[in-house]
Amino acid sequence: MYAVRRTAAALLAAVVLALVPGTSVGLAASAGLAASPASSTAAGLGADGTPGPAIEETLSVPVGPEPDGTAVALDVTVFRPGGLGQHSEPWSAVLLAHGFGGSKADLIERGRDLASRGYLVLGYSARGFGASGGRIHLNDPAYEIADARALVSLLATRSDVLLDAPGDPHVGVVGASYGGALAIMLGATDPRVDSVVGVVAWNDLADAFFPQFAVVGPRSPMGPAQVDRSPEPGPLKALWASRFFGSALAGAGSPGAGAGAGRSVRVRVVARAPCAGDSTPPCVGCSWRRR
Repeated sequence: MYAVRRTAAALLAAVVLALVPGTSVGLAASAGLAASPASSTAAGLGADGTPGPAIEETLSVPVGPEPDGTAVALDVTVFRPGGLGQHSEPWSAVLLAHGFGGSKADLIERGRDLASRGYLVLGYSARGFGASGGRIHLNDPAYEIADARALVSLLATRSDVLLDAPGDPHVGVVGASYGGALAIMLGATDPRVDSVVGVVAWNDLADAFFPQFAVVGPRSPMGPAQVDRSPEPGPLKALWASRFFGSALAGAGSPGAGAGAGRSVRVRVVARAPCAGDSTPPCVGCSWRRR
């Protein structure tokens, strides 16, 4: 519990420091995205005019379809500061991403806390989790990362979000584990992101599941980047993999699980070696089906 609280405190401190006005580095612009409001809950103002309890707004945000054409919408909650004064809008924004097996329900406390500090916060359930549609693609750039870019574009259309340029919100992305990997990948692919806070994220998911440190040729590299590793996948880390995917099954029956509640999930994990002439490391492919 102490470690969890320490991680949460580190996330909050890092994003508060990273999003101090005047530190933006975003350059690109992107088109906006329509969202369908589901509900809005207003809270009171602080006695001194500073933000009180957050105003929470629930949205259904359409994103890209599944490979078979199935439409997908993400379950989103926006937390806005509840007061005026020195923290009046527009506000810097924070995009919150949850861990594997979780949902936006895990982000409520953090979202409210950041909103009380004067940030507009968008928390959401990734595709395949909670009440969001679609299947899990393990942070595929064409799906989960594209979804996150769409949410950044959505923030850019809001009048209560501070912009660095048209289509470019002043925004940081925060996540841990699965969400941490998404934060890193989003920050690397969307120049509109001004800060990234990724905690306990993996470097390479293929190596996390199938570690392979066998080398080919002379064993005298100067550093890990110079190692010519075997192209064959290593042994499956069954215990870690079972805990990783088991967390999704456990989350499906938890409060706030939404569309995933009560449904079983079949998982097939495979690894492939690079194709001829392909210099990329082995990758992991996962097929998810809900029943």
